[in-house]
Amino acid sequence: MPSVCLGNIEPLRIAAFKEELTESQSAGAVGLAEAQTSAIDFHHQRLLAEYAADAFRYRCRSQGKTILSGNEYGVFSWRLALAISVFFLFYRY
Repeated sequence: MPSVCLGNIEPLRIAAFKEELTESQSAGAVGLAEAQTSAIDFHHQRLLAEYAADAFRYRCRSQGKTILSGNEYGVFSWRLALAISVFFLFYRY
């Protein structure tokens, strides 16, 4: 299972929001002033710049490695328990 990282999800959410806003404006469902549209664009650009920062990407990679390491330890403990139980099953006889 791939690790979920906000650095991968958030730019996609921003792009989906922009697409939905464009469709809504062209259909006449939403009418925003130019100042509001530029404020939203500025906010999205600031967020994308933050997501592209090295510290954010490193935090995502280390979180993914932490989750992977936890899964590896869990699998190892189950395998060890199974091996011990099989050993003691045959050790009785």
